Amino acid sequence: MSFEISSPIPYLLNANGFGNGVLEVQLSYLERAISVSSFSQRILYETQPTPFNNALFYLSVHQLQHPLFHIRQFLYSLNIRRETIARQIASFVAHMCNGNTGWNSNFYVIARVDLVRVIRIEEQPRAEGWRGVAVERLSKLKSEEEKGDCSVCLDELDCEKREVIRIPCGHVYHESCIFKWLNSSNSCPLCRSSFPLHNVTN
Repeated sequence: MSFEISSPIPYLLNANGFGNGVLEVQLSYLERAISVSSFSQRILYETQPTPFNNALFYLSVHQLQHPLFHIRQFLYSLNIRRETIARQIASFVAHMCNGNTGWNSNFYVIARVDLVRVIRIEEQPRAEGWRGVAVERLSKLKSEEEKGDCSVCLDELDCEKREVIRIPCGHVYHESCIFKWLNSSNSCPLCRSSFPLHNVTN
């Protein structure tokens, strides 16, 4: 298993027309673990966002003539160095001012920014299952020849209605139990010895 860490920055903008040219940046932090195996890209877990900083920035009428420069500097001061976010906020601010004569700064913009620590985990590929195990190396036995319990289901091996099987490492299980086990693993339930895998035709 291996992993790498990155930090994407999702964000959300909203605003109202009542304010004095205020840009509020609400910073939150969360962790997200993602599987990057060839079989899935699923999220393994994600923590709830934890707020850790709220910062206010007042945009004057003069600054609103070229808001991108000033918004970019403000975000840099918060260690947010994403040009896309700065441009989106500047565009949003310009839209809020669009209907105001003389670039009136009567707005309040809130940018909620989530700093995400992403842990990318490379999972081991799922075993091919019992159909891929070297079946010719599994020996069927008569149940009455074996004493003791099946370590998978914990029932006695000596059962007339259930066939038993010996796997290459020498351990014995009910046939149905070990095949079910091998659907998700290619190793012995007891000693963890691995089996060679290949495609098997009936």
